[in-house]
Amino acid sequence: MDIRGALQSEHSKAVTMRIVEYVGDDPIRFGAVAEIVMGDDPLLSQRGAWVISHCAAHSQAAVLPSLLKLLEYVRDASDLHDAIKRNTMKAAAIMEIPDSFAGLAADLAFSLLRSSAEPIAVKVYSMEVLFRLGIREPSLAEELRLCLAQPIAGNETPAFRAKVRSISKELDKCAQSCRE
Repeated sequence: MDIRGALQSEHSKAVTMRIVEYVGDDPIRFGAVAEIVMGDDPLLSQRGAWVISHCAAHSQAAVLPSLLKLLEYVRDASDLHDAIKRNTMKAAAIMEIPDSFAGLAADLAFSLLRSSAEPIAVKVYSMEVLFRLGIREPSLAEELRLCLAQPIAGNETPAFRAKVRSISKELDKCAQSCRE
């Protein structure tokens, strides 16, 4: 399959799912998708970003070898389309992040969560990443709890506040079970 050609043809769920099916469990094929997302064509990068999260839901084994590069790309690149940040963080929220780059994932997630410029979806997936990492690392969970206790600029929507309450409640449960 010509992934680039498929992404150029149209932006649809059908095309996205055909690519996901083609990638399957193959990290090399997923690497080709990641290269397009991190490439020079903004339209293809945006379209390819949707494939990232669907591939992560389908096969973590395919995505894991490229996840570090994608997280570094989101951290280092300027003026990224929101779709790239959103789908990369969604993939990270779905996956079991290895200890070898959990620190990078946590730093990036806190940076995105605290940024007033980021859209709510990016912040929600960042919260999910931090929550999942916090389950493994209690000090990170406590840092997330403190972060969520403060107002987060630009996020007054009821859905966002409900997500903050939900994550905070889960953090409280985890903290209590760690003490017992």
